[in-house]
Amino acid sequence: MMVVGRNCGRSLFLSVAVAATFLSAAALADEEIIPYRLEITGNIHVRVAGSCRILKSAHRLSSDDRWVSFADQAPQQFDVSGAAVVCVVRKVKGDGSMTVTLRRGDGVPIAYYTLATRGNQLRVRSIGPWGVGGAKVLPMP
Repeated sequence: MMVVGRNCGRSLFLSVAVAATFLSAAALADEEIIPYRLEITGNIHVRVAGSCRILKSAHRLSSDDRWVSFADQAPQQFDVSGAAVVCVVRKVKGDGSMTVTLRRGDGVPIAYYTLATRGNQLRVRSIGPWGVGGAKVLPMP
């Protein structure tokens, strides 16, 4: 019985070591940089402003995350790359609607929404530490 116990202990140690190696590889894969495109369309007289948080990790927020701010007329396109991204866009001035679309680098839409009023802002995000991606209308701060 003692020999079996020793062999089980070695097997357990080996299993733990192999699992730790796979977890380290998974952690490195988590840091994969993914290209995204933020598209803002609407009437040419619509003025927009917003910001994007570009995450280094798809599983946690960090002080190493980058922030990009913008203010300009629609239509606009911004290409960003990171493990995950969240953007908040608001219509600052102008009549008409504004459509915000977040796409993967291959062009597949992740989130989109059309906003007609100036009293709200729109958040679009990829899959990240918050869970699934999508779009949500938020009240102005």
